Amino acid sequence: MADPLSVTAGVVGILGFGIQACQLLTDFYSSARGSREDVRALCESTEALSRMLTVLQNVIGQPGVDTAAAAGVRNHIMACRAGLARLDKKLRKIQNVRGDGGMRALYLAMQYPLKEKTILKLRTIIAKELMGQLSLALGTLNLETSISLIDGIVQGQSITNDSINRLLAETRAIQNTMLESNLAATQNIDNLRKETRAGFQGLDKDINDIAAMNLAMNAENIREDVLNWISCSDIIGSSHNSACKQRQEGTGNWFIHGKTYEDWRTEQGSFIWLHGIPGCGKTILCSSIIEETLKYCSSRQNHYVAYFYITFNDSEKQRPENIMRSLLHQLTSRQSSIPDTLLDLYRQHKNTAPPINVWLAALRSVLDRSGEVFIIIDALDECPIRMGEREELLKGLVSIKDFNLPNLHLLVTSRREVDISKTLSHILTEPPFGIQNSEVDQDIQIHVRSEVTNNPKLSKWPHSIREEIEKELVHGCHGMFRWATCQLDSLKGCLRASAVRSTLKALPPTLDATYERILLNIGTEYRKEAISALMWLMASERPVYLNELAEAAVIDISVDQPFDPEDRLFDPQSILTVLSALVSVVPDDEDEDEEYSKAMTELLPLGKFTEIRLAHYSVREYLSSGRLAQTPLLAAKFYITPSTAHYHLSFSCIAYISYWALRNDHELVNPSPYWLASVAPLMVYATKYWATHALRCGSELPENLKLLIIRFLTSAKVVELWTKLFSPETEEFICAEAEEFISIRRLVIDRHIPSRTPTGVFISTRMRDLLAGTSDERVRATRFFPPQLVPSHRHRDLPAPPLYYIACLGLSELVPEILKTTSINCEAGGSYDSPLQVASFKGHEQTVLALLKAGVNVNASGGLHHTALEAGCMAEHASIVHHLLEAGAAVNLEHILSKMIMERKLNAEVVIRLLKTTESVDHRRRTFGWLMKWASWHGHSMVVRHLLQRMRGLEPNSFFDWTLPHIIGLTAISDTSYQPCGSAPYEAAVAGNLEVLQLLVPRWANINENAYEGNTALYWAALHNSKEMVGFLLSRSADIHVIENFYGWTAHSWAHFNKSTEILEMLKNACKVEYCGLCLQRLSYAQ
Repeated sequence: MADPLSVTAGVVGILGFGIQACQLLTDFYSSARGSREDVRALCESTEALSRMLTVLQNVIGQPGVDTAAAAGVRNHIMACRAGLARLDKKLRKIQNVRGDGGMRALYLAMQYPLKEKTILKLRTIIAKELMGQLSLALGTLNLETSISLIDGIVQGQSITNDSINRLLAETRAIQNTMLESNLAATQNIDNLRKETRAGFQGLDKDINDIAAMNLAMNAENIREDVLNWISCSDIIGSSHNSACKQRQEGTGNWFIHGKTYEDWRTEQGSFIWLHGIPGCGKTILCSSIIEETLKYCSSRQNHYVAYFYITFNDSEKQRPENIMRSLLHQLTSRQSSIPDTLLDLYRQHKNTAPPINVWLAALRSVLDRSGEVFIIIDALDECPIRMGEREELLKGLVSIKDFNLPNLHLLVTSRREVDISKTLSHILTEPPFGIQNSEVDQDIQIHVRSEVTNNPKLSKWPHSIREEIEKELVHGCHGMFRWATCQLDSLKGCLRASAVRSTLKALPPTLDATYERILLNIGTEYRKEAISALMWLMASERPVYLNELAEAAVIDISVDQPFDPEDRLFDPQSILTVLSALVSVVPDDEDEDEEYSKAMTELLPLGKFTEIRLAHYSVREYLSSGRLAQTPLLAAKFYITPSTAHYHLSFSCIAYISYWALRNDHELVNPSPYWLASVAPLMVYATKYWATHALRCGSELPENLKLLIIRFLTSAKVVELWTKLFSPETEEFICAEAEEFISIRRLVIDRHIPSRTPTGVFISTRMRDLLAGTSDERVRATRFFPPQLVPSHRHRDLPAPPLYYIACLGLSELVPEILKTTSINCEAGGSYDSPLQVASFKGHEQTVLALLKAGVNVNASGGLHHTALEAGCMAEHASIVHHLLEAGAAVNLEHILSKMIMERKLNAEVVIRLLKTTESVDHRRRTFGWLMKWASWHGHSMVVRHLLQRMRGLEPNSFFDWTLPHIIGLTAISDTSYQPCGSAPYEAAVAGNLEVLQLLVPRWANINENAYEGNTALYWAALHNSKEMVGFLLSRSADIHVIENFYGWTAHSWAHFNKSTEILEMLKNACKVEYCGLCLQRLSYAQ
């Protein structure tokens, strides 16, 4: 039998714990009591519970209370232990608001106590689990107390008035507390029931709101992914800023306020071409047009501007696909959603580098749904002819004009070149607009007046001298902006009035004569450096920076030791003095201010990277023209051909790398980016581009360059340094300490550095330490300085023999040379294991042929892609695949096809060549079924037709129904944004490929298949707004009454959304039942 005291003590302890918990809850939530109804209700319930616990504690804890009463109450109070334990757990969670996972965890912990769910749970515990049991306890205690009083009277005990009054008071207190608690509990439960009912009523709305939010978030994420895919880096901002900085207020007003510009803005489908002589200021005029058009569109809804400056000294700004991508990105980024056609193109090509026709299709999809669009492209003539870039660009412009869109307005500028004139003359809406000298002279006068007024040096000269300068330059410019600019640069060197007047009297009459004078003024002692620097500026694969140019200029390839640090200029800026008006410094972004410059000076030991370029396209043209070559004077020494420049750069790069590799410098063991930038600034460029320049030296490599490259690749020390810094396999600059470089993209705001991406900066160890403590993960995670110099965190390539590197770089002329000293089937090495495999993957066709001719083992296995044939297939090089098959390469057909499907490398020509190697294609093989699906989805009609022709005994739907889990070895597909889940013809409909669909429908058992989210082929045809596909499917008995789409969208919905009255009429006519209820319902829903 249990001891009554221990039982009583246990009950009292529980009651005391409950009172303490109530006090904690009341204290915690009291501040929010007046602002929220649910918190107020919780506080009232807690106070009622506290009163009940206090009464029970006061009564049951007194020594004179009948132990039988305590025993009767015990069960009810002990039943509260579970509820109090749950309440204690909630209290602990509420009190612990620190969190262990950083700021996010702290935020979530602090939100927990005030969540509606938390408040509701606390009220439920108090009302149902505690107050209900305590009410029963109070009722029991009230009854036991009354019985004790009556028993005392019956037994003749001495009953005084005080004792009776005391007992009556206790009874009334218990009754009042019971009444209060019961009322509070009842009210609490009623409130909970009401809240629950309201919660259920609002549940559907909440679910719909959440679904809408998720859809919006997913759409935004997809939008960002598409924009990142389109983006090809910021390649327009610097060009426009540079042009605007050369433009004064009022420049180009003669055109902007003229009828031609006004007609171009207002007439539907307008296309005009502005042409002018070299140096007439076409780019500056173009910047004025862009600024005016931007201002015009900013005040009008659904008006968009996209522009591009083609630049002769930046190959990235000459590629037609980059031009289209930039235009597409500018237009798409200003719209809230992505067109479905563009989404389809993204899904098909996001892991590849699409050709220009893909970007044109994407551009069409955006233009179709835009308002008025103004596209402006400057300097078509600066797009080179040699590799077919200009022809491809002109064809692209013809394609854009053939869109025949009334909302599209095109404006382009260039010199009057024959090929440009021939192409554009058929598609212009206005005759070619020739920029007249008299009109440009107005702009030149504005420019000259601004210079003599605002230039720190010229503005100090007497007013009369400045007037003479303006008069003579405007008189002699003949519409050539560039000529006037060069004369101003020349005049800045004058120190007295007589020198100014002498210079003005002897002004060169033409731009050629101006450049000739500049070249002749270069001192004899620096002529070699000047020629070398000009070669670098003419032939470099990317823009070069000042420290690189100064280093490259002192390399003399005519001597035994081409590079000697003793030959360096004291100040890299000196090279700009030597070249004077022939070069220009690329201006920094327009938002740079003194505060930013000061911060950079303090934080960066090397300062900013300053980009240098030739001052004008006419400089490049003059240096490589026959006019300069035929000059009898010393200026002819500056004549530079492209092949000569590439030879010079390749030789210089190899000599530079070799010099540093053969030094016993401990820094070269593990060279850091800081060391490279400060001690060997040309190393990054040299390691990456020496082979590129060698390949561009002409039809044949010069013999001395061949010998130099062989010596380079057979020197262990040189190759070790080269591959330590650059990976020829991945074409990446690599570095062990790449984290020292960091992009100042969103640098710490409290250091007052603007949120911008500068031309490029180099971050030292000191700067890295300063940033180490910042909480902005984006700053610490971003990668460093100019994008051309970005190192990778990847591991270095595996060691390899010289022949492997020759094959990797595509130096086919060196294959016979290196084989004089090494075996054709040399020791394996590199990530691809064999020279043939790496050449096949890289697409070096001539190198592959040279290796095959030399007797290389075509079936050698190992490396990343196992065989050379597999490498060629994965890289989609059809001609190389053909050569390898002709040479007897063994074909593991299903393995290669499976891998190509897995990696989305479905080049139609490659696939067909592989299929032709087998006598029959068994439709029962799962790989072929999956190949049919992917070919259908990608629109490879050639592959589909070939498969249909090759498959014998084909039954309807025989290979159409394979799904992803059936395909052996394809579980590693990384892109799961869309996986074909229906039959092959269904996938053709999903992608909108009518030609493929027409091929497959005769073999389609179920034309009303609804595989993907419940959609049928008819649904997809309406989504693509394809009248032809809708008509074709309806003619093949597609059922419009099939229940479509889990979300309620139908073919009718898309027809209405696309405003296609023809498709709506076709769907209506296809319904054989008059006044069909389902069709009427769908049409009503769609509208």
